Amino acid sequence: EVYPNPKEDEQEFIELCNKGNVSTSLSGWKLADTKKVINLPEVTLVSQECRAFDGKTTKITLNNSNETIYLYNPAGEVADKLTYVSSIKGQSLSWDETQNKFLWTAKPTPGNSNEISKINEPPTAHISFNYNPAAPNEEVIISAEESTDPDDDKLQFVWSIGEKFQAAGENFTY
Repeated sequence: EVYPNPKEDEQEFIELCNKGNVSTSLSGWKLADTKKVINLPEVTLVSQECRAFDGKTTKITLNNSNETIYLYNPAGEVADKLTYVSSIKGQSLSWDETQNKFLWTAKPTPGNSNEISKINEPPTAHISFNYNPAAPNEEVIISAEESTDPDDDKLQFVWSIGEKFQAAGENFTY
C-alpha cells in the first residue's frame, strides 16, 4: 500500500508486506522512488506482517503523479515495483487480494489489512421526452432509463411537477 497524497493531518507512507511463510529480515533491502534510494531499517517482518514506513522514516517524498516505487533485495535486484500515473487526495493505492491488483481506496490502513472502500460517485441523469416540445394537453412520456451510475449503485427515481404531481420509477406519463 502507498499513500502519496494524504489529507492535511496525515503522512505519506509506503507499506511492505511479507506474504511468505517465514520471517524476512529487511537488512540490506533498499526502497526507492524516481529521486531517492534509501536503506530500509534493520527490522524483521514475520510471516504475513505488514509494516508502513512514513516519509519521516524514509525521507522519500512521493509524487502525486507519475511515480514509480522500487524495492531492491540485498543483491541489488528489483524485487518489486509499483507505478501510478495519478493519485487522489486522501486515498491510498492498496493491494486487493480478491481482485489480485492494486486499487485506490478511501480508507488507508497503514500496518493493517487493506480495506477497499471507494468514494461513492454521483450518478449521471439522462432525461428524455417522447415529444419535445409537447403541445398543450398532449400526453408525454418522460424517461430516465439511460441514466447511469459509475459505482453500479441501484438508481431510484422520484419526479415532481408543480405541487400536485409526483411519480416514481424510471419513466412516467404526464
